Amino acid sequence: MKTQLLILACSSFILFGCNKNTTSQQTKDSTETQAASATATIDPDRQQLMDELAEYKDNPDIPPVQEKLARAYYEMLKTGGGDLEEIRGFISELQDTEQATVEQAAQETPSANEQFEIRLSAKPLPDATAHYAATIINRLEITSLNDASTSITSVKVNRGNCPVGGGENYKNMQYGTVAEIIIRCDARQVREVTLTTASGEYTYNFNGQ
Repeated sequence: MKTQLLILACSSFILFGCNKNTTSQQTKDSTETQAASATATIDPDRQQLMDELAEYKDNPDIPPVQEKLARAYYEMLKTGGGDLEEIRGFISELQDTEQATVEQAAQETPSANEQFEIRLSAKPLPDATAHYAATIINRLEITSLNDASTSITSVKVNRGNCPVGGGENYKNMQYGTVAEIIIRCDARQVREVTLTTASGEYTYNFNGQ
């Protein structure tokens, strides 16, 4: 009889222990599942803020304090914390600062555009006499309107259909310097002149008058 009671008691103890372990494991699994579900499900507003903060939280181009704060806000949103309006305000400040920096850089960068004034001339050689027909020289007179020194590296007339000869004063032109370029076609036929410098290419159109 005692042996049967002892066996029954041991069986109850083992069964109770197994049930306890099973219940404990189930509780643990349930907790982990809920936590994983909470982490995986992020409110759309929070997700949008996280996406906007992603470009700032590891950005060395912004001040270290702002970078650190962006990283902190990102982690808050990730875990479901943080004041959304406060974070929106922070992002707005970052964007305003970024825009101001871009505008300032644009103002500080000098324009690459240069300005020239072009006139066409057709003048006879100064040694022409009454016994010979005067030789007409057709020229481009190019006046620099740039404060900085500039040099013309190429001249194209009528898209290359009017040959260009020699010239003078077209290097290291200061404001008001006039370069004279000989062209081998009638000045009245010129419709387009393209100048090239180290800063770019500039095209001027004429009406032929």
